[in-house]
Amino acid sequence: SLMRVGDASRAAGDLAGAIGLYRRAAVAKPTAADPHIRLGETLTDMRAYNEAITSFQWALQLDPKSADAMRGWGHALVGLDQLPLARTQYEAALKLNPNDYRTLNGLGVIGDMMGDHVSAQAYYRRGLAIEPNSLALQNNFGLSLALSGNFDESIRILKVLAVNPGATPRNRLNLALAYGLAGQSDEAARASRNDLDEVSIQRNLEYYALLRSMPQQQRSSAIRSNPNYFPRGSGVQ
Repeated sequence: SLMRVGDASRAAGDLAGAIGLYRRAAVAKPTAADPHIRLGETLTDMRAYNEAITSFQWALQLDPKSADAMRGWGHALVGLDQLPLARTQYEAALKLNPNDYRTLNGLGVIGDMMGDHVSAQAYYRRGLAIEPNSLALQNNFGLSLALSGNFDESIRILKVLAVNPGATPRNRLNLALAYGLAGQSDEAARASRNDLDEVSIQRNLEYYALLRSMPQQQRSSAIRSNPNYFPRGSGVQ
């Protein structure tokens, strides 16, 4: 019951309350790995990455074959920008659970952050074949396609995502980026109007024009270094 209430608190945005409940659950059932995993996931949500890693390590001591704990550890390492270590955790998790679309998403994000968009997109495609409704996979796949210059497919995916009831401003602004890179400035402005004022939209249009003037590799690197598109210290989205 502590876990159920903790999950409800986390879903409602009460992360501090959820942490307290998961810690109580860990004390109540000291041989269970799940409370430590949920605690680690919530600490990752709060960007307390080192504390999260400690929780995942506790979980793995209790259950050395927990793919969820390995994946969570990978998420926290992405938040710390320790990408090779994160990839090692994801790969270990994937060996234990080859159909975990969340781990595939994590590997895709690392590929994109390291500039390997081909492998990133292969991971996203595998993940979407398993869970086609994952908003995170749709978003990251669409952004990756834009980075690699495949604007038509990127726009097709991100247009569908942008009208999903669960879409976020970040999803819609990724669509605007794809339109902007494709030279469709009017569509880029239209995709931005739910979230930005006209001054900010104009500034973004100028940024898209600057990106279009760059060679693809340089453009991809510039976008990857932009925290609006690849937030540092946020784990895997």
